[in-house]
Amino acid sequence: MAIQLTTLLLVSSALTLTLGVPLESTFTKNSVKKTGSTPSYIVVLKRDHDSLTTRTLIDRVPLGRLQKVKKFEKLFHGFSAEMDEETLDMVRSYGEVDFIEENIQLHAYDKDVSPWGLDRIDQRDLPLDDNFTPPGDGTNIDVYVVDTGIRYDHEEFEGRAKLFFDAIEGYPAPNGDCNGHGTHCAGTIGGRTFGVAKNVSLWGVRVLNCNGSGSLQESLTGLEMVLAYGNAPAVISMSLGGPPSKLLNSAVSFLENQGYVMVVAAGNEDKDACESSPAAVQTSITVGASDKHDERAYFSNYGKCVDVYAPGVDIASAYYESSTDVTVLSGTSMATPHVSGVAAIMIQMYSEHHPTPAKIKAIIINSATPCHIDENIAETPNLLLYASDTCERSANTCMDQPLGGHCANGEAELEEEVDWWWWWIWRKWPAKN
Repeated sequence: MAIQLTTLLLVSSALTLTLGVPLESTFTKNSVKKTGSTPSYIVVLKRDHDSLTTRTLIDRVPLGRLQKVKKFEKLFHGFSAEMDEETLDMVRSYGEVDFIEENIQLHAYDKDVSPWGLDRIDQRDLPLDDNFTPPGDGTNIDVYVVDTGIRYDHEEFEGRAKLFFDAIEGYPAPNGDCNGHGTHCAGTIGGRTFGVAKNVSLWGVRVLNCNGSGSLQESLTGLEMVLAYGNAPAVISMSLGGPPSKLLNSAVSFLENQGYVMVVAAGNEDKDACESSPAAVQTSITVGASDKHDERAYFSNYGKCVDVYAPGVDIASAYYESSTDVTVLSGTSMATPHVSGVAAIMIQMYSEHHPTPAKIKAIIINSATPCHIDENIAETPNLLLYASDTCERSANTCMDQPLGGHCANGEAELEEEVDWWWWWIWRKWPAKN
C-alpha cells in the first residue's frame, strides 16, 4: 500500500516521469511495495491503555523478535516494528491490541510536464485577466507542508520557510528537499511570486524521501509531531496519499478536531477518491485538479469525497536544485496547495470569529465558483476554488449556511464529527508546553 505524491512533472516541456513510468503504473506498482526485507507493521492499542502498556507489551515479545521499534504516544498509543509472521500472530493475540495495519508506503501524487492558477482562482469566469488580487496574504498564519521537505533557502520563501520535523531517518535532504515536490507545493502555498498566501509561515514536515515515497509510520510520526508541538489554528497541507488506511484517516480526522484545517489531494488515478487515504476523510478538504480550460484534469480522482477543484495542470513554482530553481508540474498535488493558501488567508481574515476547521471548509466551499468544470464526473461537486472575499464576515454568512454549489451532481453535507477514540487518547496526555 503506497502513499503517493500527487504531481505530474514536465521539465523543459519534455515528458519525463521522475517518480516512475506512467502515472497509473506508479500507483499500482507501489501499492504492494514493502518498507524492507522484513514486513513492518503498526500496532494500535485499545483506548483504555496508555504508554506504560505499550512499553510492557514491547517487553513481553521475546528479545530480537521486534526490529526498528518506534513508539507512538500522541496520535494513539502503540508502536511500529518489523516482525515476521510468527511474531505478528503473537502480538495480534495480545488482549491489549485493538488492530494492526501494515506499514504501507506513501507517495507524492505528481507528474512531470507564469502561475496561471493564481490568475484563475480570483475570478469567476474565463478568459484570464493576467491579474491576481487575493483578499489577504496569510500573515501570522502557519502552514505545515507534509511532504518531501522544502528547500528553505529558496528566494521564493524570503526566510519564511523552516524545518519543523524530518521523519526520514538515515537519508538526509541537503538544503531541506532532495526531491522537489515539497518545495513546489510550498511555493504555490506561499511563494513571493507563485504563492497564494504570500506572507504565510511555511513549516516543512518531511515524511517522503528523495524518491517521493515514505511509509505510513513516517507520515504518522510527522503528524504526531505537529500535534505535539504545532500551533493551531493552522493549515496542514498533504499532497500525498495511498490505498485505504483506517489509521491514517483517523489521524487526519483527529488533527482536524484539534484545530488544524486538513487539505489533502484527491489523487491522480482517475478513480473514486473515496478509495484512497487520506482523500476519503470527510472532514478534510479533498482537492481535485482542473486545467486552464476549466476541464477536469484527465488524471484527477473524482466522486463525492472530492470537495473542490483547483488548478493542477502545468503549474509553475519553486523547485529544489538551486535557490532560484523553477519548474512546471501537474497533479492534484499542485491543486492542493492552492486550497491550502486560500485556507490560510481565510483563517487570517476571519480570525475575529475564531473559526473552526469546519467553518473554514464551509467558507471555501460556499465561496467557490459553481458549475464551471467540464468533463466532471457524476456525484463530484462541481466547484472551482475562488480566493476572493465574497462573504460578509460580520454576518458569518459563508460559515453558517449549508454547503452548496453542487449543480446537478448532488449535495455534499458538512459533518463536524468528533472521533471520540482519538479525543479520548488526547485527553489522557498532559497539555503541551
